[in-house]
Amino acid sequence: MKNSLRYYRKKAGITLEELASSSGVARSTIGNVETGTTRASAEFWKKMERCLSISCKMLQSPPIGLPGIAEDPALSRPGFSHQGNAERIKEDHPESHWERRALNAEAKLEALTAAMEALLNRFKMR
Repeated sequence: MKNSLRYYRKKAGITLEELASSSGVARSTIGNVETGTTRASAEFWKKMERCLSISCKMLQSPPIGLPGIAEDPALSRPGFSHQGNAERIKEDHPESHWERRALNAEAKLEALTAAMEALLNRFKMR
């Protein structure tokens, strides 16, 4: 696995089938990208970014040092240790997955609120 796609997909609790359905990308393609068998296009990464609410850069980064990989046999590689990588984790992944999702949801709520206010003002003027 040369990218963190599988890690973030599993952490979000999404199956390959669900991600394929929501992104419009074939399940086999996603699986091949996760295992490093296939290189993905920029368009692929943008679709994954939209579906998982994780930046393309984070999804494409190697999974070394991500918390939880060593504990989860489905995400780990045999004989691989993550000990001593705390500083690297902080540098490469400054925000947690849930912090990013909360910020994303907050931004969407603000945009929706602004749109609703604009509609209300428009109808008040009539």
